[in-house]
Amino acid sequence: MSHADVPMTAPNLGAAGGLRIDTYQAFDYPSPAPRVFAALTEGISMCWSQKIHPEARSVLEPRPGGVWLQTWSNGGAFFGTIIHVEVPYRIRIQGPLAMTVPADNMVEWQLEPLPNGGTRLHVTHRAWGLFDQATADGYEAGWSDTFGSALANHLARG
Repeated sequence: MSHADVPMTAPNLGAAGGLRIDTYQAFDYPSPAPRVFAALTEGISMCWSQKIHPEARSVLEPRPGGVWLQTWSNGGAFFGTIIHVEVPYRIRIQGPLAMTVPADNMVEWQLEPLPNGGTRLHVTHRAWGLFDQATADGYEAGWSDTFGSALANHLARG
């Protein structure tokens, strides 16, 4: 698995005094796009490393209007609504991404088949809201950990 050499931009101050996130990262996997897509949807609970609660189980319904959330025995957190799906090449999500302050996020996962039979996952995250710099930095690191390590390890296990 390799992390493509792509520039990332840091959050900028928004007009209302909040922050903006505008990041892009890319990750290469030896697995074909349908397998990566299945891991991001059907298998998301097994490869999602960013758990809000120790018992958290991630659910992603890959259909327009579907939800992405984490649940646990005494609660849960809403990540967003699936607003666009092209199986097995694209998922676009809009929502709070479990932020606890007023914020809106748009996340897109685009899967590009590679000539060697593998897949490049393009991750774009745009957000604006009343979060702080540490939160913005945490989301960028979270994408890197989830897709650079957890998903890669999940795919390698078969």
